[in-house]
Amino acid sequence: MKALKLVLIFVVAIVLLAVLGFGVYLAVNKQKPAQPFEAIYGTGEGRILIATQGSKFKDLLTEELLSRLEGGNVYICGIDISGLAETDPAKWDAVLLVHTTEKRVLPPSVEAFLARAESDKIVEVITSGDGKWRPEASEVEIITSASKIERVSAVADEAVQKVLAILSAKVSPPAAPDSAAPSEAE
Repeated sequence: MKALKLVLIFVVAIVLLAVLGFGVYLAVNKQKPAQPFEAIYGTGEGRILIATQGSKFKDLLTEELLSRLEGGNVYICGIDISGLAETDPAKWDAVLLVHTTEKRVLPPSVEAFLARAESDKIVEVITSGDGKWRPEASEVEIITSASKIERVSAVADEAVQKVLAILSAKVSPPAAPDSAAPSEAE
């Protein structure tokens, strides 16, 4: 009887530790709401929406994206992906969706937005466990990655390249520098 009681206490302790460990895992890895922001560079001619989630990787990625887009003529608005329901896709020249997946399913707000937006102006950065999962039959540009800090620069490079390609098709390119103008002596 005493042995059975000890085994029962041991099993209960293991279960409690497992539940506690899972709770800590969820608290650490749960996506937080992203903080909204706006940035205007140059004339703000190209309109870019960045809809993201809050996590260390995604926050650093957003900072890197802003840094790399700083020299352009763009207006950038950042929102949490939960705000996509109230967002009119027609108001944006390019849309960058940065989100995670759970159980190989896109967040409902992203799914609904993709269903009503023009796919030729959307770039999706999808983070998943190993960084290789991508949705089947998607018509948008997709970048996949694990949420590893050392990948921020590479993901930012690829995302900016794709967003600039979309903008170049929709917005006139910036004017050439003044040094290209003929001199008065000519």
